[in-house]
Amino acid sequence: DGLKFKEANKRRLQNGYYTDSGGQYSYQVDLVIDIDATFVSDAGGTYQDALAYIDLLVSSANVAYEKEVDTHLSVAQVYQTTRYDGQSDPSGCLSVLRGHYNSVGWAAGTELHHALIGRSLGGGVAYLSVICNTQYGYGVSGSIRGTYTGPAGPVMWDITVFAHELGHNFASGHTFDGYSPPVDDCYARTCAGFPRVGGASIMSYCHLCSGGETNIALSLGGYRTSANTWVNDPTIAAGGISVEPYRVAEKMYTHVSTRGGTCADLPSGPATPSPTPEPTLPPTPCIHTEVQLDLLTDNYPGETTWEIVVGDDVVASGGPYSSTGTTYIEDVCVDTSAGNNCFTFTINDSYGDGICCGYGNGAYTVDVNGVNFMSGGAFGASETDTYCDTTPTTPDPTPDPTPDPTPDPTPDPAPE
Repeated sequence: DGLKFKEANKRRLQNGYYTDSGGQYSYQVDLVIDIDATFVSDAGGTYQDALAYIDLLVSSANVAYEKEVDTHLSVAQVYQTTRYDGQSDPSGCLSVLRGHYNSVGWAAGTELHHALIGRSLGGGVAYLSVICNTQYGYGVSGSIRGTYTGPAGPVMWDITVFAHELGHNFASGHTFDGYSPPVDDCYARTCAGFPRVGGASIMSYCHLCSGGETNIALSLGGYRTSANTWVNDPTIAAGGISVEPYRVAEKMYTHVSTRGGTCADLPSGPATPSPTPEPTLPPTPCIHTEVQLDLLTDNYPGETTWEIVVGDDVVASGGPYSSTGTTYIEDVCVDTSAGNNCFTFTINDSYGDGICCGYGNGAYTVDVNGVNFMSGGAFGASETDTYCDTTPTTPDPTPDPTPDPTPDPTPDPAPE
């Protein structure tokens, strides 16, 4: 349903705010993000522009989430899709988002799904307290404009709606009604003690007051100085309207830190050693097409992925990788039967700078039935080519359909 990008472990994502004495955040929430064509257009017009803008939003949100919630936001996958084109409001998009991923299932290691919609929807919506909840771990941010410039520039709609809706997933309600006493009363638009510029929490409605989004700080409201001590963000505390705003971040931290199991855990420690090449194929020959990929990684192996597509199906894929300057050998037997005797091989670099030669001297070769088919390394965002096999084809068996899951009772989502 559109183009997929794998964005795990991007090197230019986080801004480096750390908490506690260990100098490292304790949790990581991996996001699968859907986008629509309007988002791509507003971000600059190309898929790479869209990915760069997502990086900007996530890295900016991490300014608050890493420092205040002890959690790093990481993008696992990005899909462009037309699924949301018939929806006119955030709730409709949320229903589509939940229905789709509840049907197809969650990728391993995913904590939340989020849709960034460029079309005008009037706001956003998200379920409350749902990290790693495979039934309700969803949120939508609508009306994304594509004009945010980053933490050094003014706070505006795109970053506030994205960080705000994620805040609901992390268990925070709105500051005017989700805490007792309220952190502020901006929902009533009275704005008592009116906030100075940049003096209100992301989880507030203070953008409804005079001054609009310039009232919002790139902060949830507080941060921890030790494992058990929380303090107010001084910018928000001095804003004139907030009462103990640290309660917002504290509540969000409590949610993510009590999920248990492998939910929101950090990636495993040391890099995985170079794998042992797969054993020689058995005497029975590979039917139709034998493909061997020899891949030498560059300095950022986490950006490298590849896939082989037959018709509309991805029949083999690999990456992202973990070890720099390492040769990986991938052997794949591609069945080009079922009426389609061609396959397409694509190698991707998620940052768009290939695997050679700015950050290491990576390279790849693809052999088909022992004959070189593709090779290279300096290819930008991706490189692709199609191979066609002249061997007579045999139809594949028809797969059994996957039944739809039985829906659970739906809790009320928190609107923007």
